[in-house]
Amino acid sequence: MTRAPASIFHPELEDLTENERAWVGFLRLITEDTDPAPTLARVQALRCVFSDSHSSG
Repeated sequence: MTRAPASIFHPELEDLTENERAWVGFLRLITEDTDPAPTLARVQALRCVFSDSHSSG
């Protein structure tokens, strides 16, 4: 199995696109700056939101 490059998990802020920086801002907003860990349940919940948005639009 090939491992993902470390830069995927720890990108430099200046390497992020404008949209990626906006997503970071959005996540900070909805978590009220609490910095929760990306648990399996949280990742699955976000995936569910996106899969629902793709099926209805």
